[in-house]
Amino acid sequence: MPTDFSKALPEEERGEVVLFKGYELDLEKAKADFGDYVEEVDSLVKKAEVLKIENEDQNQLAVAMGTSAKKLTKQIEARRNEIIKLPDNYVKGIRNFCKMFTEKLISIEMTLKDKITSYRIIQEQKRREAELKAQKETEKLQTKLDKDAAKKGIEPPQILAPILPKGAPVVRTESGSASGRKHWTWILEDQDKVSREYLTLDEKKVNDFVRGGGRNLPGIKIFEKETTSFRVA
Repeated sequence: MPTDFSKALPEEERGEVVLFKGYELDLEKAKADFGDYVEEVDSLVKKAEVLKIENEDQNQLAVAMGTSAKKLTKQIEARRNEIIKLPDNYVKGIRNFCKMFTEKLISIEMTLKDKITSYRIIQEQKRREAELKAQKETEKLQTKLDKDAAKKGIEPPQILAPILPKGAPVVRTESGSASGRKHWTWILEDQDKVSREYLTLDEKKVNDFVRGGGRNLPGIKIFEKETTSFRVA
């Protein structure tokens, strides 16, 4: 019996999912909804490209065109938001619903990876200890053989210490496999000792400093820059 996943969503989102079942995603129809803006936008583009501001009348015209462009932008964005609201809410609802599973599964992955890594480290440590023990035993036996051979005046046989096999690099199961790998990484210990070439300027802090009235900052030039902004009436 199929599961009704919509019941796992908040009540306010369930209705949106039901409504979305009858929603037609027709891109061409959506484009047609913006048809009235095409000619108006193209006209503004051409006028803005050729406009020269050499007197107050032309300056007034530039302001009128700029604010018209800003107004059109708001109208188009409002229309866009109206069109995409329903499917957007549907996508958000499904994404949030799936997070209930994926966040737990990602946590499981991380937990098991840490446990597998710890196991591999312990096994490798045991392997090295066993290898060192075998090497010492081999050296001890070799010393005894050397002494016996010296007494008899013969060449002693050479014994090689056994090299124990490492753990399997890849562990395979029916559902997949896991492999260990090593890589270089780092952690910060003392920022004051880090070379400047590896440091990044915190632009947000500088912007906050300037907005807060700060005007003097060693190594940084703070100056006024004039710009123009449009406000739609």
